[in-house]
Amino acid sequence: MGIANPLSYSIFDGLQWNSARGLGRYAQQLGRHLERMPWQRRSIGRPSWKSGLGRVLLSELVEPIWSEVVRSDVAFYPHNSLPFLFLSHRSFRVLVLHDLLFLDSANRSMGNRYRSLKLRGSLSKADLIVTVSETSRSEILARLNPQCPVLVIPNALAEAFGGFIGKPGHCESGPAHILHFGGVSPTKNTRNVLRAVALLNRGGLNVHLDLAAMSGRRDLAEKWRQETELATTAITVLPPLSDKELLDVLARAEAHCMPSTGEGFGIPMIEAASTGTPNVLSSIDVFRELIGEDAFFAASLGAAEIADALSRCLSSDTRAMTERARQRTDRFTFDSVHTNYAVPVFQALESMLDSRHSGRRFA
Repeated sequence: MGIANPLSYSIFDGLQWNSARGLGRYAQQLGRHLERMPWQRRSIGRPSWKSGLGRVLLSELVEPIWSEVVRSDVAFYPHNSLPFLFLSHRSFRVLVLHDLLFLDSANRSMGNRYRSLKLRGSLSKADLIVTVSETSRSEILARLNPQCPVLVIPNALAEAFGGFIGKPGHCESGPAHILHFGGVSPTKNTRNVLRAVALLNRGGLNVHLDLAAMSGRRDLAEKWRQETELATTAITVLPPLSDKELLDVLARAEAHCMPSTGEGFGIPMIEAASTGTPNVLSSIDVFRELIGEDAFFAASLGAAEIADALSRCLSSDTRAMTERARQRTDRFTFDSVHTNYAVPVFQALESMLDSRHSGRRFA
């Protein structure tokens, strides 16, 4: 290479420190992938600022200063954006752009407005974009036309999922448990999941919703429960779950329901499939990329169609389907993702750095 070895790198992740799932989990996995490379990590501070203002200041002010101080060859930014301003040092900048959902006009939260505003500037400053699926890659290329390459490193399953033993048989006397990872964002379609479960119960099915990822918004979950007239006994808002606790929830679940309007990846779907839990999904491109036809797809995003897909799932022999889906998840173990995706991306990155230092343009 045209630079001194070993190559040095830093990960600037001020918006998602210590997050157990989502972008924080991905940033941790990215760090593990990089630790397996013969490169040198240059450490940066890890403040635990929780307020929105504190995180913005961290990203826009502190991270550019850290970048100047640590002076790494490569700087990774795993949270969809780069700082507005940089100082003099020119690290090779890798932007992790998970998806383009924050550009959705139906979800104009303050956070999404902020990320949207930053996006064009981030694209002009990035030397490489990494995303999590071929679907997201295609959307980025089609909608943004970036002037840098776009490569894929998918999410990986947590190690705990490699030790899953098997699901117990359903207890006929109890309700059929359905797991859903909800959220405030309209893309999660959580209100329609509650409506679908209410429809099934009114139709005579004994169904219970295990609602994850909303323990911090129990007030909103309760409001939606009342709106849909779902019985209090038919829903449990789960606390934050460790990987082992999630495995316990999946072990008793008859189905995992994820009728999202859009996703960059969909790790809960892969986690469910890896445990032999059938998936009930919306028919979006990324789900079919990852799971093929081995799921129950709702005909539309509405509550009635979600209820119909759940009913078909609960009344079917899903063993062959779930085994095919489980086999598909083998490519999302950490070792598989590292070998088949991360290493080729890092090798391409090295070639780009070589090209930069020799005055050639990467093609």
